[in-house]
Amino acid sequence: MNQAATKLVQSAKVTRNLVSASVVRRCILVDQASKIQTASLHQSAILKFASAPASRPRRRRRGGGGSVETPGSSIAEDDTSRPAAVKDLSKFIPASEVFLEKIEQALKPMEHANEVFIVKRNPGMLTIELAPGLGNYTLEVSESEACLYMQSPISGKFSYILCGRTGKWVSSADGHALEGMLVRDLIRQCNGLPDL
Repeated sequence: MNQAATKLVQSAKVTRNLVSASVVRRCILVDQASKIQTASLHQSAILKFASAPASRPRRRRRGGGGSVETPGSSIAEDDTSRPAAVKDLSKFIPASEVFLEKIEQALKPMEHANEVFIVKRNPGMLTIELAPGLGNYTLEVSESEACLYMQSPISGKFSYILCGRTGKWVSSADGHALEGMLVRDLIRQCNGLPDL
């Protein structure tokens, strides 16, 4: 090859390298711009969400009796959405025994799915013993207060009343269902699901 051809080949290699470097730089710049734009969009979405007025009802955990508070509304003292507790012991005691029997039967299939899962039933009380270190569950009827207490190693102790309108056992503090809380806690610690 002559000297002119060699210089031309070297010039082409340098140009190709410069073009490649330019393309790489452009790709990096586009990638950085994309990240900045994405971050900017994300931040503006967060700011928009945080500054937007609440459009959905907000549930309150304690003291609401299961009621829903909407922005700008107030809950009256005689609110009909609160559970009406059954105080008549002639209705409360049989209903509590039927409920404990229902829970006991629903838990029977779980005994076979777990190494240690012992269900014990006494009048007015149901106990679920789990493996050491997992704790025990207790459902206890309090006739004097016309309520049922559930002690869970996950959620702690809650008081439940029998709602006269629905016939369900609901929390006296916030209106959540006893069955739902029991199932939620059990599936976090045990195999199987209560047959409710």
